[in-house]
Amino acid sequence: MKKKPNARPRKAEDDRELIAKCIEYAQALAAFHASFFADPDGNSVNAEKTAHGYLRKAERALEAISTMPARTPEGLEAKARLLMTFCRDQEDFAPSETDRILLKQFVLEVRALLLPMMEERWREKARKAA
Repeated sequence: MKKKPNARPRKAEDDRELIAKCIEYAQALAAFHASFFADPDGNSVNAEKTAHGYLRKAERALEAISTMPARTPEGLEAKARLLMTFCRDQEDFAPSETDRILLKQFVLEVRALLLPMMEERWREKARKAA
């Protein structure tokens, strides 16, 4: 008797890893900020001991995200929510090279996802007009 595989095969359009990395980034960045908020020392001496580890984890997640194209609306939404954190958390947002790559990639992914939908609408409009 053959054994059944316990895991379902992954589809190419599966964005679970991308979504997980977006969540990892958000959690690490939140932990970084929370450590300074919780530190009663006015100079954040206590927080600095561990906070930068969270920041490095967030940076590694962001680097990974910048190499992962979104293939589903959920993946695109995860990236959109991540980009909103840039605007919310950084008043003077000066994007790093990784940030710029992610922003450009996001714009291209949005266009790639929306273009077939728009083309279908244009074709439908042309059929109705004919």
